[in-house]
Amino acid sequence: MCGEINNYMNLLKKYLIPVIFLIIIATGGCIYKILSTSPIVEIDLSFSDRAEIFSVGGNEAGNFLEVIFDPFKVREGENQKITVTLKNPEEIKSLKATLSDEVGFQEKEFKDALLQEEEKQVTYQLTWTPEKLESEKSYLVKFEYLTKSDEINAMSLIWHAEKI
Repeated sequence: MCGEINNYMNLLKKYLIPVIFLIIIATGGCIYKILSTSPIVEIDLSFSDRAEIFSVGGNEAGNFLEVIFDPFKVREGENQKITVTLKNPEEIKSLKATLSDEVGFQEKEFKDALLQEEEKQVTYQLTWTPEKLESEKSYLVKFEYLTKSDEINAMSLIWHAEKI
């Protein structure tokens, strides 16, 4: 009985470990890429008819591709979903936003991310609730991403409070 178990274990060592190693190499280290980025979760990529999409381009944009505010014009007490898409996900260490409302400024880190390896991009999302809004006022959001080489790239946009 022990001899059979030893033979079985030897076969596993001989064939299974090389096969696992080949799978990791064949996927281009995909398992490592998923584990080394932000936690990969399902994010909601459906948007309301009140969403506004901003496409970003040019050299000064860095890795920023797109920002979506949903809704763009926010009502008092309403949640706002902000979705940011960046190119070159292998270069990105983190993404944060400095959000403003009538209470002041608050910094939030984007924690939910969806890695899209085929498109070579990553989409981040956060939801927050602005407070004490002034009717039809514009509010600033500053987005900053940190690269793995510790360089910071920033971009600012505005969103609006809906008429009360």
